[in-house]
Amino acid sequence: GQHAVLSIGGWTDQEGRCMAPVDIEVYAEEQAQPEAAFAAHEALALQAAEDGIVLLKNEGGLLPLPEGTTLNFFGKGLHEFRTCAVGAGKTNQRYTIGLLQAACRETHYTVNQALADFYACGEDRVPDQAMLAQARAQSDTAIMVLTRAAGENQDITSDPGEFELSADERGLIDTLRDTFAHVAVVLNVGHPISLAFTREKGVDAVLYSGFGGMLGGLVAEKTGIAPVFAFNGAMLLLGAAALYRPTRRLIREDEENPT
Repeated sequence: GQHAVLSIGGWTDQEGRCMAPVDIEVYAEEQAQPEAAFAAHEALALQAAEDGIVLLKNEGGLLPLPEGTTLNFFGKGLHEFRTCAVGAGKTNQRYTIGLLQAACRETHYTVNQALADFYACGEDRVPDQAMLAQARAQSDTAIMVLTRAAGENQDITSDPGEFELSADERGLIDTLRDTFAHVAVVLNVGHPISLAFTREKGVDAVLYSGFGGMLGGLVAEKTGIAPVFAFNGAMLLLGAAALYRPTRRLIREDEENPT
């Protein structure tokens, strides 16, 4: 498996005490592979992921993309593709197949590897003009992967980057809209978020992948080839904003004035 050394230092607590630098060695096990003994389990995991994915919007029948299309993935969500929540919502998966891994296995499509490498930066940055031009020359469709983490001790608020788009996400999607003829968004989230931007920015297709479990990336990628169930477009205007308050945690009404 992979091996890395993390050097941590320079942290100071509220009382001014400085943390002594420390090096932490991290070892990753080799990813498990499918086994015949678990074939029935994996078939069930695949079915669960397929049943949970929803095509929210598909103007002009953009999806599925034609065979031979180069997949221009944008956004840090490509490398942070989530298959489960955090905390008590985390699952101990024997192995996982993320969106990028699944796309690279596909024989009918090609991944724009330059873009994929660029977003290993872990930020929703806008590529330079040369990289955008190269991507546009390969395909007139951009696919933005929008991801969110939530779970125990990590509640979602109405802050930008949580219920709403972050400034970086807005800047990126604006650029994609100006550069490409078509824009699709993959929602790799496990909770409601505001989708007003899909109308404001003229997004053509919205695919909700949710947290699909160990084979969630495989199913999300396969929707580029096989039809999925369309969902009522009214879901784009989820009235979920009232659930989120500008605080660091969610508060029930009866908690505000405890007796």
